Amino acid sequence: MNWRTSGDTDLASWTASFPANSDIIKRGEQVATYNAARPYTRLCRGMLEAESSGATHYNAVPASMHNPLNLRIRGKEPFQQFDSIEACVIEWRNRITDPTYAYKDTQTVADLVHIYAPASDNNNEANYVKTVERVIDSLPPLFSVPVEHPSGGTPVSETPLTFGKVPFPPYHDRPITKREGVGSDNLGKRSVIGVTYHRMLGSLNGVDSYFRQPATAALTDYGMGVAATDGADLDAVVYRWNDPLGYQSGWASGKVIAPWGDGLAFVNKYGANAVNKLRASIEISGNYDTPISDAVKQRVAEISAYWADQCQIPWNVYPIRPEDGFSFVCWHQEFTGPQEKVCPGAVVMNATNDIIARTAAILKQYQTQAVVIPPTPKPDKYAAPVTYPWLSQDDGKVHEVGGTRVLPLTLTYTTTRSTPRYQRGSKQGAKIGPNIPKGTTFAANRVFRSNEGIAFVMTRYGSRVLASALMPRVGVTASGRISVRHDGTGAPEVISDNVEAAP
Repeated sequence: MNWRTSGDTDLASWTASFPANSDIIKRGEQVATYNAARPYTRLCRGMLEAESSGATHYNAVPASMHNPLNLRIRGKEPFQQFDSIEACVIEWRNRITDPTYAYKDTQTVADLVHIYAPASDNNNEANYVKTVERVIDSLPPLFSVPVEHPSGGTPVSETPLTFGKVPFPPYHDRPITKREGVGSDNLGKRSVIGVTYHRMLGSLNGVDSYFRQPATAALTDYGMGVAATDGADLDAVVYRWNDPLGYQSGWASGKVIAPWGDGLAFVNKYGANAVNKLRASIEISGNYDTPISDAVKQRVAEISAYWADQCQIPWNVYPIRPEDGFSFVCWHQEFTGPQEKVCPGAVVMNATNDIIARTAAILKQYQTQAVVIPPTPKPDKYAAPVTYPWLSQDDGKVHEVGGTRVLPLTLTYTTTRSTPRYQRGSKQGAKIGPNIPKGTTFAANRVFRSNEGIAFVMTRYGSRVLASALMPRVGVTASGRISVRHDGTGAPEVISDNVEAAP
C-alpha cells in the first residue's frame, strides 16, 4: 500500500474511529488533530493505533507529554514534549512530508514503518504495517484523494469541486426591524463566514412575538421549530427574521466576554463586532434539555451547508474553513463563555457532530460531479402569517385592517373539528400551516367579521380561525355586536357592543 496516496477520510469517520476514552476525544481535539493530519488522516489514524491504541494506551511516553505518536526530538534520543496532541500531529506531518528528511524516498507503508518504527528498536514491523493498513482500509476515503509526489510539492486533487449549487431550504420570511442600539447595530454590509447555534428557551412563535417588541434587545437571523415545544406541525419549520446579507447586525451572540475554542480563534482574527456581523445565527426552539428530531438536525445542516458552500468550503474539509484553519460552526457560549451563557446547551452540543456529518454529506452531494444531484426541495406550501404590532397587546381597542374592523375579545378556545389556519379572513385564501387538530386548546384576543359575512377569531401570531369550528361559539354582527355562547346553544351568555372607532 502506498502511504502517499492513502489520503483523507471525512471528519465524522475520523472522530467516530476513536474510543470514548481516547485523549483526543477527552481533550476535544478531534477537529484540530484531523485538520493537522490532512491530507494523510487515514495514515495518521493507523499510526496512532499502532503507537498508542488511538491515544488510549501509552507504552513509551506518559500521556502528559501529549505525544501519542511517540516522536523523538529530531536528531536526539529523548521523546518530545508537546503542548497539545494537535502540535504532535503537526510535527508528524511535517516530518513525513519534509523532502530533506528521512522519509523523502519512502512510498509504501512498509517503507515508512521501516524507518519510523524499525525492528532494531524492538518493533515488530510486520504487525505494525498490518495495523496501519487495516485502519486505513476501515476508514472511508474522501471522494477526491490528494496525491503528493515523493519529491515533495503541493498535493493535487484529481476531482474538481463545483460551488454555488447548494439550495437554501424552505422558510417563512418574517422580517423584523430593530431600532439602532436596541437589538441590532448597523455595522455595514454583512456577509457570512460562519454559523452560530443557539437555543431559544421558548417556543418559535413566542420568540417571534418577543423579538417584535420594540424594547427587546435581541435578534437572531433564523428561528426553527421543535416538535417537543411547538408541536409536530412546526417541527423543523424555519422563520427568517433577519437577512444575513443585509445591514442589520442583530444582537444574536451577546457581548464577547470570555471566548474560547473556535469562538476565541474567530474573535482573535476578525474582532468582536464580527461575531454578529459575519456569522449567521440559527435559533432552535426549546430549552437546553428539550430533545430535537432528526428533521431538525437535517434542517440545521441544510442551512449550514448553504452558507458553507457560499464560502466555498469543500465538503471534505468541512467544518474547517481553509482560510481560517478553525471551525465554521460555533456555539453561542464560545463567544460569551459558558459561565455567562450555557447556550445552546447539552442537547444541541451533543448533536453537533451529527449535524456536521449531515452538512458534509449535503456539501458532497452538490459539490462533486460524480453523484446525481437530487431535485431542489419543493417550496414551503404554507404562506407566512400576516401580523400587526397591536396583535400581541390586549389593548381593548378596535383596529381596522383593509376596511374590516378587528374587535378585542380575549378567550381560550377549543377546536370542535380539524380546522385551517388562514392567512386572511377568507375561506378561499392561503393557509399558514397545517390544520389545527380537533380538541386543541389555544388563546386568542381578537375577532372580526369578514367581507364574506363570516366570523373569525384572530390569534396573537396572525392565525385567522373560523369561529364556527371553536367552542365557545362566537358571532359578530355587521354592526360590531359580539355574542359568545359557551355551550354552543341557547341564548348568548355574553353580549358586547364594539362601536368604538379605530384609534
